[in-house]
Amino acid sequence: MPRLPFELGRLASGDVVIVHHRASSPAELRIGRKGDRMQITLGVGTTSPEEVLLDFYVDQPLEAPGWLLGCDAGYRMPWPAGTRVWSTKDHVSWPVELTLAGGQPDEKLYVQGPFARADAPALGTLMGAGSELVGRVELRGARGVIEAIEIRSVHEGAEWRQWRYLVPLGDALVALVTAQASSAGYHGMLALGKTIAAGVC
Repeated sequence: MPRLPFELGRLASGDVVIVHHRASSPAELRIGRKGDRMQITLGVGTTSPEEVLLDFYVDQPLEAPGWLLGCDAGYRMPWPAGTRVWSTKDHVSWPVELTLAGGQPDEKLYVQGPFARADAPALGTLMGAGSELVGRVELRGARGVIEAIEIRSVHEGAEWRQWRYLVPLGDALVALVTAQASSAGYHGMLALGKTIAAGVC
């Protein structure tokens, strides 16, 4: 578990995670594979894993081929290659945000909830002033059918799209996945949103 505030990144090439502790004296390490084992490499100026991580295990077997992010609220989500994870600290109601390498500021994805089904927000109410509903679809998720909408808006003369996915987490709970991007980041964020929404469980 990394120390707050942190940034996590996955290299697009190679199965390597970069952990960066953003403090007065930033520290960094890389977690990769050596055969079927985990290997930690310290970054420049970092003398110990404890400078970056609150808890770590050396030379442990990797039990799964993919990477997942776990939330103590009770769900897990995929962590695709080529994305970064940012801790949001205490200023918003979700614990982390995912971004794509090379994306603009505010191009991000985040998960809220879980909510009791009866208390979950209705997708049609999640549009700001001046926004336009441009699409509505249903997707197959890990635990049922996902309702999704696409919203178009204009900010400072630029067109932005936002996707909202209502993801079932069993019979009683749902999570809300939100992804947003400018026109330039449309395809990458659309693909990321579908991947995350379909894999939340």
